[in-house]
Amino acid sequence: MVQDEELLLAKLDYLPMTLKAIDEQKYPKHKIDILIESICVLLYDNTFQSEEYSNEENELRQRIAEEVRPELIKRKDKILEAELHIMDYIKNVVFPQIGIASNFR
Repeated sequence: MVQDEELLLAKLDYLPMTLKAIDEQKYPKHKIDILIESICVLLYDNTFQSEEYSNEENELRQRIAEEVRPELIKRKDKILEAELHIMDYIKNVVFPQIGIASNFR
C-alpha cells in the first residue's frame, strides 16, 4: 500500500540506491521524503538489542545501525525538511542518535 512505501524500502540492500536518490534530488519532494523516512525506519528497526533475536542477529542489527547512522547525520538538513512525514515514535528514537533534538511524544 502507498502508506507503507517507507517500510518496504527500509532495507540495507537499498541503502546505496536510496542515498543516491536523496542526494541527487531527481524525484518529487514527496518521494524524497519517503526515501528519507525509509532510512530513518531502517535505523529505528536496528537500534535496540532484543531477546527475540540471537546474539549473531543482534550483532548484525548493531552493524547495520552503525552503517546507517552516519549517513543520516550527513543529511540532517534533508531530514529536517522531511520531518513532518516521519512518525513521532521513529523521531523519538532516531533523532537523538543523529543530533537532532526530539521533542515528540
